[in-house]
Amino acid sequence: MGAVISWVNALERSGAVMSATSEAGGLGVRSVLSPTIAEVWRSNEGGAATHRIEIDLAAHLPLRLFAFAAPRDGVRPGAGATWRVRVSNGSMGASEALNSGVLQADGPTGTAAYLGPAGVTGRYVQFSFYGVAGDPYWQIGRLWAGDTLLVESGIAMGWQRGAVDTGSSERSPLSGVRNTQRGAVARRLDFSFPRLTPAEAEALDQIALDVGTTGQAFVSPFDGNKPAMFGRFTSPPDPAQVRHQRFSARITFEEDL
Repeated sequence: MGAVISWVNALERSGAVMSATSEAGGLGVRSVLSPTIAEVWRSNEGGAATHRIEIDLAAHLPLRLFAFAAPRDGVRPGAGATWRVRVSNGSMGASEALNSGVLQADGPTGTAAYLGPAGVTGRYVQFSFYGVAGDPYWQIGRLWAGDTLLVESGIAMGWQRGAVDTGSSERSPLSGVRNTQRGAVARRLDFSFPRLTPAEAEALDQIALDVGTTGQAFVSPFDGNKPAMFGRFTSPPDPAQVRHQRFSARITFEEDL
């Protein structure tokens, strides 16, 4: 399958109701609605426990992409930790619309995603997180469920991934001593779509209008978890016609922390 972009988080919809099976003091579940990954929800127990976040969207909405992120510089799910998502139109915890099955949660970047085989419509969304022995607690800084643009033709060869250091470093003009202020390091992506359909190009137009360079989105050049990330476009997607009924676009994207 191809590249994935999701730019509307249904969990943030007005009227949606969210709850968690537990939360540590001052680290409530609504922290996962903040685009700042460092602002976390944290369970009040650890080990091999099951933690759930449940959302009544208060409407039947299109959903296909489900994802979460834990801060890379904090406690992440331990080796062997897993997760699952269920979607229903009838009741919380039912899964007639979607059941992801058990998914790996212990990736190296703290971000995990599940792209359903097809889009579904759902109202009740349940995320289950399964800890392992030795986990002090479970924490995540972003939770996402939404529709998606899936570009099945994929990306062009030559795509790049890299890092952006948010710190600063400069030499004193007199002594030559380097003064350094360490900062966090964010991942970045740079890739192109060479064979967009008119409908895909129109979807990118809408993404540019909806999020610009300040709204958060989820992007993966492939349909898997790596190198998927939440972040911002460093310039809005800009489809260009390359021939009749064919368009191209470049995506430049920087991770949120």
